[in-house]
Amino acid sequence: MHRRRDNICRGHDGPGAGRVSRRLRIRVAAWLRDVRGVAAIEFALVAPIFATVLVGMTELGLAVRTRLAAEAAVAAGAQAALKGFDAAVITTAVQGANPTRTVTAYPAPSAFYACPTASGLTRVAQNATCSDTKAARHFVDIYAMITRPTVFGSQFGLPATLTAHATARTP
Repeated sequence: MHRRRDNICRGHDGPGAGRVSRRLRIRVAAWLRDVRGVAAIEFALVAPIFATVLVGMTELGLAVRTRLAAEAAVAAGAQAALKGFDAAVITTAVQGANPTRTVTAYPAPSAFYACPTASGLTRVAQNATCSDTKAARHFVDIYAMITRPTVFGSQFGLPATLTAHATARTP
């Protein structure tokens, strides 16, 4: 009886206990070496990250595409402005530049007079004389605004509406 207590104290449950723990160790070791299902576990860990990156890249691509469409609309408006200032003609050109999207010419095209300087244009009165002794030049501001399409309504920190602006010199 005294011997049995010593075995219990040492972590043994009795005769054959060493075989059970050995079998258990073998099964655990086999389970740890088993590679079945590892690909599924790895996919479950990587798939959400991959999906997030994919949706983010798609959102960024849609934003860039929309920005390019806004730039093309402004360029069409500037081309129309080269024929002379007519707000209705310029607005029609901006809105018609991209027939697959709703392009808004907002704010409306506006004409102004300015003198060129080293830092840009300085707005002046119509009959003003510039520092180069020439008369003030006639310019038009053209704007285009397009709402960006999204994937699953996500924004990813990108603006929902993209705008473009151009200033064209008119004759």
